[in-house]
Amino acid sequence: MDRRRLRPARASAGERPRVNVEEGTVPGLSKVDHGVSPPAIEIPRRYNAAHDLIERNLAAGRGAKLAYIDDAGRYTYAELAERVNCAANALAGLGLGFEDRVMLCHLDTIDWPAVFLGAIRAGIVPIAVNTLLTAADYEFMLNDSRAKALVVSEALWPQFASILANSVLRSSISQ
Repeated sequence: MDRRRLRPARASAGERPRVNVEEGTVPGLSKVDHGVSPPAIEIPRRYNAAHDLIERNLAAGRGAKLAYIDDAGRYTYAELAERVNCAANALAGLGLGFEDRVMLCHLDTIDWPAVFLGAIRAGIVPIAVNTLLTAADYEFMLNDSRAKALVVSEALWPQFASILANSVLRSSISQ
């Protein structure tokens, strides 16, 4: 099993990072007509909620607006977008593909929405689990969910270390 640490890649100044996935897997935004009641909503066939959330806010000029606060700092939509794209690329780089599953066990930091939305953006199914469970609970969930990878906060890693020897995971990542 491969145990790696995610490190965000930095885009050059002024350049927004892009998800490196095959053409067509990152669909356009949904469209809403508020001129009628109830509002008419058009959702593209290949809709991606993470793409919609991030790109809608960036397109509306909210890149510098606050998107997330944790104990370490405050993060804008542009910073969240960069982290989401880095996470999507990192998960795809592990060999995860469309509809593969990744289990996430994260503390309440910027990494949680970044990896959760990054998984969705890459077409990977995120399985978010409670951080207060036992190793036996996590082992059951890993096996039952058919997760191919695990992303866990470094502080929570001891709960997982003992169960991963018997796991079918392709990769595990601590952050």
